Amino acid sequence: MIQRIQSLFLLLTIIASSLFLTGGYLNLVNSTSGYEAVAKFSGIYMVSSGSGNTIASHLFPVPVISVLVPVIAAVTILLFKNRKLQKQITLLNIFLELILIISAIILLMPVVEHNSAILEPGYRIIMPLLSLAFLVLAYIGIKKDDELVKSYDRLR
Repeated sequence: MIQRIQSLFLLLTIIASSLFLTGGYLNLVNSTSGYEAVAKFSGIYMVSSGSGNTIASHLFPVPVISVLVPVIAAVTILLFKNRKLQKQITLLNIFLELILIISAIILLMPVVEHNSAILEPGYRIIMPLLSLAFLVLAYIGIKKDDELVKSYDRLR
């Protein structure tokens, strides 16, 4: 039973974080001015009818952290023999996920206010929140396993 549930939560974190990387998570639309853009993990792209999308602004820390979170979660799964290090890395990953959520909000708000755009969220917008919840649940599972092993050591 040891290490199963937190590995599952870390795997779900990898899946949720990877889904966040696959496409646009927020549409910005202003029908009066004709402004239309899509927010992806790498930046905000202007939607044009003719050619491909052109980048309007970069969301610098968001792509870096978006790639780091699933990679760190994968490494954390492999550290199942060292629960103390696994807890510390999971806490680091929780902190990175919080930074990702906060930085995405902070970087999107000026664009929304400047263009008076209406936000149309996609389903990918909840992926960082799901990933954060899975990371917290994984941390709780690692902590319970650590306490269980310590209690067995006291009985010996």
